Amino acid sequence: MASGVKTIWTIEMDNFLLENYSKFTNQQLAFKLGLTLTVTRNRLYELGLQRIEMEYWSGEQIDFLRANYKTMGDVEIAGHFQKVFNKNKLWTKQQIRKKRLYLNLHRTSSEIRFIRHKNSSPGGNQYTINKNSASLSLPDKYIASMIAWRNKELQKEILKYPEIIELKRSQLKLIKEIKNAT
Repeated sequence: MASGVKTIWTIEMDNFLLENYSKFTNQQLAFKLGLTLTVTRNRLYELGLQRIEMEYWSGEQIDFLRANYKTMGDVEIAGHFQKVFNKNKLWTKQQIRKKRLYLNLHRTSSEIRFIRHKNSSPGGNQYTINKNSASLSLPDKYIASMIAWRNKELQKEILKYPEIIELKRSQLKLIKEIKNAT
C-alpha cells in the first residue's frame, strides 16, 4: 500500500468492487486490492456504492436549534426533530450536541439549571428518570449491605428494623438531590 501514489483504476478493479461490494467490508475490499481504505472508499463513492446515505441539516433545522438551544435540552430537541423533521435514522442527543458545538452554541450554567428544573417537574424527562431510578427502589438487603459492609450478622440484624433501612434510603435520595442541584 503505497501512499502518495495515484491509483490507476482498471476495469478489473472496478468490476471486483462492483461484484464484491455487498460481500465484504470496505476494509476487506481495500486489503484484497492492496490499497488504502481511503482510496477504496473514494472509488466506491465515485462508482455510486455507498453504505449509508448522509442526511444533512436543513436551514430550518439549524434555525430551530439556534432559536431554542437555551431553553430546550438536547434530548428535547432530538424528540422535537423526530416529530417534525423525520429522517431514516432516529435523531439522538449526540447529533444535536455535536451540531450545537459545531455552531458554537454553548449554554450558560443558569440556562442549564433552567432546562434541568423544567425537565424535573412532574411529567418532564428528568422526573421520569428520577422516579424510576434504581437508587429509589434498592432492595432492603442491598441497603443493609451498604450499612454493614462485610458483616453478614449485622446485616441480618439491620433487616429486622425497617426504619433503619428507610433512613439509609432517605440519605441516598438526599445525596442524589444534592448532586442534581449542583
